[in-house]
Parts: sequence; structure tokens; C-alpha cells
Amino acid sequence: MLSFDDLYEQLITKDEVPTIEAKTASDIGTKILQTICSFANEPIGGGYILLGVAGKKVQGGLTIYDIVGVGDPDRLQNELANQCANCFNTLIRPQCKSTCIRMANG
Repeated sequence: MLSFDDLYEQLITKDEVPTIEAKTASDIGTKILQTICSFANEPIGGGYILLGVAGKKVQGGLTIYDIVGVGDPDRLQNELANQCANCFNTLIRPQCKSTCIRMANG
């Protein structure tokens, strides 16, 4: 699993790529579940969701990313695991580390 610092560096230099997405996330909602479903169904081998990172479009189409944090990372991790167990037809087990969550196929 890549570190948050490595993933954040990739995010700010390359923007969101097929394997890295940033979400502000105060709870695990539909958009995060859609991202998880996408990671699980693509042949890219999964991906990373950086929670507590906000993106803002600026002039020229660039996106600036700021770390805004999350209020209760343990609650979010539990909520994510519960949503993955209950909302999908196949078993999806996220690997969580602080606010860095890796989604892997299978």
C-alpha cells in the first residue's frame, strides 16, 4: 500500500488518475460507493480513495488539492466496511490506513 504522502504527491502533480481519487467525505455516500464500484469492476487492479482531500478548479482548468481532514476516521472506516459488505453483490474488502483507503479487486 502506498503512503498518503506518496498518493497526495501524485495527486497534486498529476491530478486524479484512474487509480487515485480525492473526496472530502464526512460520511460514506453514493459518490464514494460509485468510486468503489468502479475500482472493483475495472481491470486496473483497484485504486485509492484519499478521504479528507478537497479539490478546487482554478483558472486554466487546473485543480488545487487541499488536505481538509476528516472528523472521525475510525467511524468512516467502519462505515465504509459496512457499506461494502451490504451494498455490493460481491465481497469487497477495503484496506484502510488512516484516511488512505485502497480498493483492490478480489
